[in-house]
Amino acid sequence: MLCEGFFGRDQPYEFFEKISKLKFEDFFVRGGPKSLHSLNTDANLNFNLATYLRIHESLQVFVRNRRQEDVVAPQSTEYFLKSFGKGSKPYRRILQYNSLRSHNILTLNTVKTFCELINVTKPSADILKSCWGEWNSRFLPNRCREFLFKFRNNILGVNARVCKFVLDIEGSCVLCKEGKEPAPLNSESFLHLFFECTYSGKYRNKVVDTFFPEMRNVDTVTQKKFWFFGLLPGMEKKNLFISSLVNLINFQIWNMKLRKELVPLGSFIEDINLEAFNLIKRSAKIREEKTNANFWVCRYTFAPP
Repeated sequence: MLCEGFFGRDQPYEFFEKISKLKFEDFFVRGGPKSLHSLNTDANLNFNLATYLRIHESLQVFVRNRRQEDVVAPQSTEYFLKSFGKGSKPYRRILQYNSLRSHNILTLNTVKTFCELINVTKPSADILKSCWGEWNSRFLPNRCREFLFKFRNNILGVNARVCKFVLDIEGSCVLCKEGKEPAPLNSESFLHLFFECTYSGKYRNKVVDTFFPEMRNVDTVTQKKFWFFGLLPGMEKKNLFISSLVNLINFQIWNMKLRKELVPLGSFIEDINLEAFNLIKRSAKIREEKTNANFWVCRYTFAPP
C-alpha cells in the first residue's frame, strides 16, 4: 500500500501533502513512466531513486490492467514521430491493428492482380485477409516474411519482369535453364515459376507425396488454391500450420531460383522437414492448429535430421 510508511515516516508534513494530491497520470507521459528528474520537477518533490523504482513497481499491476482499456489520446504526426528513438515497432503495430474500414479487400488492386495472374476466382474475404496478413507472422523467418510480402503484392523479381529494365538479364526461367531444358526456354513469369515449371513441379510433387496425399490427382483449380492460398480439399477456412508450411515450400523454391541451382529432392524435403520442425517449436499457435486439424500432414512427425 502507498501509505505513509511506504514513503518514509521521517518526511515533513508538506511532503505528504504534495503526494496526496498526485494522480496516476502524473507518473506517466506518452504511455511510459516519467523520468525521476521530470517527476520531481513537475511535482516539486525530491523522491530518491529507490522510492521512484518502488512506486513504479507498485503501479505496474494497474498499468497492465488499464492498458487493455485505455483509448489513446489523439496526437499529431510530428508528435508521434518524436515519441520513439529508433525501430519500426510503432509503425508495425499500426499496420497490424489499424482497421481500414474504407477498403474492401475483395476490391484491392493487389488482390485482383494476384488472382488474375493465377487465373483463379477470388476466395472469401476472410481467407484473403489471412493470406495478405501472413507476412506479418512473427514465427516465420524474416527473409520468408519479406518474400511473402512481395509474393502477395506482385513485386517479386521474376526474370520476365526484371529483364525489361535491367540489362544482361534474360527473361527465361532459371530453373528450366539449370535443368537443361531444350530451347526455346519458357519465360520466367510468376505463374510459371510457382506452378507451371516442370522442374519446380518435381519438388511440389515430392512434397505432395510426402506431406499432402490429399492433393494427389486433383484438378488444376484445386492445385492453385493449395499452392497460392494454402487450402486443402474440404477446408472451409484457413489452417495456420498448413498455410505456413506451403509458404515455406514456395520460399524454398524461390531460394533455388536466386541461387540458380536445383538441389536434390531428398535435400529439399529435409530442408522443409527442418523448417517445419522449427516452426512448430517456435509457435504455440502453430502447435494448436496442427493438433486440431485432421489432415495427413497434421499427423506427420517432423524432426531434425
